[in-house]
Amino acid sequence: MYYVVQVYGRKDDETIEYIKKIVPSDIATEIFSPSRIIRKKYKNTWKDVKERCFPGYIFIDTPDPEKLFAELKKVPMFTKLLGRSKDGDIYITLTKKECRLIDTIAGRNTNRIMGISDVLIEPGNKIKIIAGPFVGNEGLLVKYDLHKRIAYVDVDFLSRKIQMKVGINLIVEANKNEHS
Repeated sequence: MYYVVQVYGRKDDETIEYIKKIVPSDIATEIFSPSRIIRKKYKNTWKDVKERCFPGYIFIDTPDPEKLFAELKKVPMFTKLLGRSKDGDIYITLTKKECRLIDTIAGRNTNRIMGISDVLIEPGNKIKIIAGPFVGNEGLLVKYDLHKRIAYVDVDFLSRKIQMKVGINLIVEANKNEHS
């Protein structure tokens, strides 16, 4: 199961590297911070830019959160395993649905990067995702900004609904019913 660790913002990669060096791999079987690719326009040129999906948070797959908590104390950076304490420590694990969401959007590869989704605009300005991490989940779309090539989706995460930014690529489909 994935557990969430809060870290200092913009120190995600550095903290991950420290944890990999200090915490045994049988306690932290996977350590990652999902990223996404979005498109940004610089001087009339679109460039792909990588940014964190959840800045300030990393995810650790562990069979033993108590041992993980003890090992994180050895890391010389701020790390806080999310949870609460009532007659002992209870650590927050992601639900199976949340784990599937992370695995779906960011893949199970070593990079954990969410790619750009290809979209079509249908009559009535409805958006249809035809390829990418959210294909088939148009119901999650809340809004989109075609000018910035970004869509926003509502997802349930850590017992609350959050809005996640998704990079989109607008596919222009030729009108098949054009008359000459």
